[in-house]
Amino acid sequence: MKTYTPKQYAQRLKAKLKEVDDAKIIFLPASTIHADKAERIFDKGENCNNSEHGKYSTSPIYVNTTFKSPKKLQPKGKSGKTNFKTSSRKRKTTYFQGGYKQFKGAIGRGTKVNFRLTNDLQTDYISALKRRRDKWVNILKRVVNEKKYEGLTDRFGNCSFDFSQKERKEYRRLVSKQMKKQFWNAI
Repeated sequence: MKTYTPKQYAQRLKAKLKEVDDAKIIFLPASTIHADKAERIFDKGENCNNSEHGKYSTSPIYVNTTFKSPKKLQPKGKSGKTNFKTSSRKRKTTYFQGGYKQFKGAIGRGTKVNFRLTNDLQTDYISALKRRRDKWVNILKRVVNEKKYEGLTDRFGNCSFDFSQKERKEYRRLVSKQMKKQFWNAI
């Protein structure tokens, strides 16, 4: 094994550090944590404090369950009938006495606030991790999802999409692991 003076070793380390791929050091941890964060937000329905985002409304509503509903339901009014009282016209909406919370349960999306109806925002969010200059950022592709994101942060706060302490800690651990791996592979 070749021996180096401290000055030579420092120069060798500096040269090797230039070879280290910072994109690999950051991307793997960033993409791992991004996936974990998406699962927390959209599947578990939790904010950055690992508590619920909020509560769904339980005020009675009519919802068009034949249009953009992931599960098509038979339209019916308060009385349970599919036609209007005053005419033979068919209803296009379904009445939910228990509000949006009951609607979400009826279509199989759970009653916990999880920002999922058609899964459009979730799908866009999962693929939103992009590199811009020296940072990894979330950039939603569709304007409609940007508006949903803004509306959700206005209503439920930034904590819904922020990193949790656990995610931050895991990110630092993964970056450290990648740095060690890249560094030792470079020597």
